[in-house]
Amino acid sequence: MPIDKKIQKLLNQSKGSIEKVATMLDKDQRSFAVIQQINAAQGLLEKAKKEIIKNHLDNSLDAVKLQKRGSEKDIYKLFNIKN
Repeated sequence: MPIDKKIQKLLNQSKGSIEKVATMLDKDQRSFAVIQQINAAQGLLEKAKKEIIKNHLDNSLDAVKLQKRGSEKDIYKLFNIKN
């Protein structure tokens, strides 16, 4: 599966956040600041995960051509993805 630019950007941002956490720990920075940075990385990874799921579902649903539009909405709702 090729990674689209939006997903790649999110992954690069999360990578930067994780690297910053390591630097912050090396510099013995405050725990609260480190936790904030970890939360930022988790948020970016969560967004990337949802985008990957959305892309997969879009491609799968297009291929299958679901007859019931409601099924697609249920799948998006299950993963808490806005369509």
